[in-house]
Amino acid sequence: MSAGALTITALAEGGQVTRVDIASSRPRVAGVLIGRPAEEAPALAGRLHALCGAAHTAAAESAVAAALGHPQPSPPARAILAERIGESLRSLATSFLPQEPRTLRVLRDLLAWLRSTGDAEAITAAASALGLGERPSENCWLDHIARRLHALPPINLQAPDTLGATDDAAILSALREDGASFCAQPALPGRRPEAGAFARRWRQTELSQGQIAARFKARRADLRADLALLAANRPDALGLRSVSPAPREGFACIETARGPLYHWMRASPQNVVADYAILAPTEWNFHPRGPFAAALAGAAADREMLHAVAALFDPCVGFEITMREAAHA
Repeated sequence: MSAGALTITALAEGGQVTRVDIASSRPRVAGVLIGRPAEEAPALAGRLHALCGAAHTAAAESAVAAALGHPQPSPPARAILAERIGESLRSLATSFLPQEPRTLRVLRDLLAWLRSTGDAEAITAAASALGLGERPSENCWLDHIARRLHALPPINLQAPDTLGATDDAAILSALREDGASFCAQPALPGRRPEAGAFARRWRQTELSQGQIAARFKARRADLRADLALLAANRPDALGLRSVSPAPREGFACIETARGPLYHWMRASPQNVVADYAILAPTEWNFHPRGPFAAALAGAAADREMLHAVAALFDPCVGFEITMREAAHA
């Protein structure tokens, strides 16, 4: 099934961004689960979402168990943490590809080891070589990205509106009432929620150095933290929580590389999926009135900067950026 893409159009006037329009062609796949036996949902959810399949499987398992009144399963912490690290690195490499052949080899090997949840010492050594050690080399890949980002025009300075367990009730209510439409463009009254590394780690950055630098520093801090959790094999670090809000209903959330992932389901008396919704973190960040669009309001109409900021907001699908003069839009 096609992953879809984001089409981002920045309207500019006088050299500044005046508006950002965002359209998504991402398909909603939760409907595929309806009518199937509930216990088939986790494996199918994992196959339908190639990038974060382990997280989707775990969230679905937890939601199904809650709906059917079964004991909560133990999620594969190591596989999910490795997936989080691998996805964050893969998405960085997609937008900021290393130029040195040696760095490319190290990155390729690290991603392969993470997929196989292989040798912990090799993973640590490779991550350090890329710039995730205690004292990274000035010539490492991630420092090269940091210098490149430092030279870009600034964007709006803003602390993120983070999502947490206290938002679960409102999100559950919206999933029940609006289903697919809420999953496509999630919104909470009076809020502009953001998901991902910056939402988790922004307090470990220095906003005074600029929003772009802070966002990248948060990504590095998030990667370091997940590498430490991977080494310790910490299942409690997955942010997994679930509840049965009503008979034959299950709701679960798990933290992915890009932020909280929500699964909600309702089962029939025959334990068949009667309704299912999946809310991915990308939809919060790239909501037409969300934090990505707000960050660029009034910023310089600089194509490289626009691409870098989109990459740091980290969508789970490809994106294309077009810049137009507002007068001709």
